[in-house]
Amino acid sequence: MAAIDDRAGIELATAGVRERTARIESVAAFLAFSGSAVWPPRLPVVEAGLFALGGVIVGGVLNGLVSWALARNTARSNARVAALLVYEELLQSLPALLGLREHKTWGWLQAAHDFGRRDVWDENRAILGHALDPDAYMAIAAGYSGLASAAEMAAREEFSERISDAHGESLATTYLTINRGLSYLGLLLHRPSWWHPLARRAFNAKTLKHIDGLLEKGRKYQDFIAKHDG
Repeated sequence: MAAIDDRAGIELATAGVRERTARIESVAAFLAFSGSAVWPPRLPVVEAGLFALGGVIVGGVLNGLVSWALARNTARSNARVAALLVYEELLQSLPALLGLREHKTWGWLQAAHDFGRRDVWDENRAILGHALDPDAYMAIAAGYSGLASAAEMAAREEFSERISDAHGESLATTYLTINRGLSYLGLLLHRPSWWHPLARRAFNAKTLKHIDGLLEKGRKYQDFIAKHDG
């Protein structure tokens, strides 16, 4: 009887151990399936690393876009201010050129206030060089070059010396070139924003047509002078 009781006790203890082992295995399987178990560790660690890497990449892209947008807006703002200052400086020389219709002497240009001044252009032409296309930049540069030549000539000549037809032709060309440059600057100052594409396109077309008209006037003036000198 004692032996039977011992075997029964052993079997009962063994059954208890098996039951506890089965419970532990079921809990471990559940935890592994839910991703919160320590074992096996590879899958949760890889997933966490991928999520972290994705967050870093997305954050870097967003920061880059924001930095690019801010830099672009700053460049546009600086270009607009530079265009406004250069526009104002060029306007100061136009009245003297217009007055040559009645006052055809070098003394008229000598007495003109701030004629041929280019301090603002020298300080801001690098900024405008990034914002303007080559034709626009060269038109403004040619206008300033023509003003500088006229101012040097006026300083050398006598006050009452009359302006020759050849020099008058050069001054007229400078006047038209400055007006082209002012029109190009107007694209930066008055052009509608990108949020109004139709208005922006219409403004560009109108301004470029005006610039082409100035070029045509320059060609007609050159033909007239050529016939007159002949």
